[in-house]
Amino acid sequence: MHKTVTSTSKRAPDLNLPSLKTHARSNIQKTLQEIEGYVSKEELEAAKLEYVGLVQAEQLLKERYPQLYQDVLISGIVETQKSARHGPETGAKSRLKEVLMVACREPSINKYTSGTSLYEYNSLKRSEKMLMGMQNKAELPQRYQPKRMTIMEVSPRGKHSKKTSRGDSTQRSVAGSSISEFEDVLRTVEFQQSKIDQLTKRLGGGPEEDDTTLSRALKITKRFKDFRDKEYAGAYHEMSLWNQGKDTEIMYNLMRIIRYAYSYCQTAAYGQLLDLTTTSAVPLLQPIKLPYLENSPTREQRLMLSSKGMKYVKGLRQEVATMSVPQLCKKFKETTIERDFRWDHTKLPIVLSDYIDKCIEILWLMCVQDPPMALTWPSEGDRVDTDKYEFYSDSGRYVSMCVWPAVLLQDRGKVLCKGSIIAAKR
Repeated sequence: MHKTVTSTSKRAPDLNLPSLKTHARSNIQKTLQEIEGYVSKEELEAAKLEYVGLVQAEQLLKERYPQLYQDVLISGIVETQKSARHGPETGAKSRLKEVLMVACREPSINKYTSGTSLYEYNSLKRSEKMLMGMQNKAELPQRYQPKRMTIMEVSPRGKHSKKTSRGDSTQRSVAGSSISEFEDVLRTVEFQQSKIDQLTKRLGGGPEEDDTTLSRALKITKRFKDFRDKEYAGAYHEMSLWNQGKDTEIMYNLMRIIRYAYSYCQTAAYGQLLDLTTTSAVPLLQPIKLPYLENSPTREQRLMLSSKGMKYVKGLRQEVATMSVPQLCKKFKETTIERDFRWDHTKLPIVLSDYIDKCIEILWLMCVQDPPMALTWPSEGDRVDTDKYEFYSDSGRYVSMCVWPAVLLQDRGKVLCKGSIIAAKR
């Protein structure tokens, strides 16, 4: 997708208002800045206005219903929560969500920022929905509905009678943690764990774990090579039948599918890890299921659950990774293939559909490894790095087009399989 030329708005929504700072979502604001030029001026301004409205709604919820606000901040507790990755929303169309989804599909925009912005959007939507729900008590969890009294309860309260802990709002602490704080803890733990792993490897520790990680990565790399020999070759042959004489265009589109699929799997893998880690904390803290969280976790509990939980969640995800593939393939075709490639996904040739399915499957397996495997490819005009890429045809000093990506053990790690490029004729 290329940037479109847009004129400067005279009255663009101000995202830096002092009144918004307390509840501002940094990743949404960064994404709205980076996406400028990739969507129309009208769409961007509508998205900014919606964002400002959602932040103001959350502010109002905190002021009027502080206890309800605290519970809404705990991810996965309130039943009205809907994930941004779990199908279409009901109600009015969200311009903000559409713009954030465009950012997630755009390869040139930071995937961590755009992917996290969807979870920040989710958090704001939950606050807005609960605020609106206060006008219709029937939609709220039982905890927030007016209490129905029996005849015995209507009798005057005795002089020395005590309020129950649930009825006494002063007994309940409002010191909770927002989902953004939980995510910060999650990211901190993940970063610290990666540093520990690196130091362990330098000191020569954990050979069995290293061997297992490398063994899995090599098996996936072999599958990626076989994918090129079989599915890529079949899709190339099929597309050449209805695009005769357009070999470069065919190679570009097949490589483009890989680029978009890799970005798509990265975003989905991060979101899944966040969902699994945050939601698994709830039944551990509260083994008896309730429609609300009785006590917010302390910082020490969050750190322990994040570090320990992440370790086991990553292991579980690796073991059952293929269970996620069918839905990933389906959604990728319905969204990216339809919107960005403008191909009717219901009429794709079988060999091309198989190419997409196998591509998603292998890239998903790469993204859920610990640490995640990485793909890399050069841009047009880059100097050729012969340590990572081989020449598809004639040699040269500069890249004209990437035909196939290189596979790395991890980001900026060891090259497991070289990619392939077409060199510029200069």
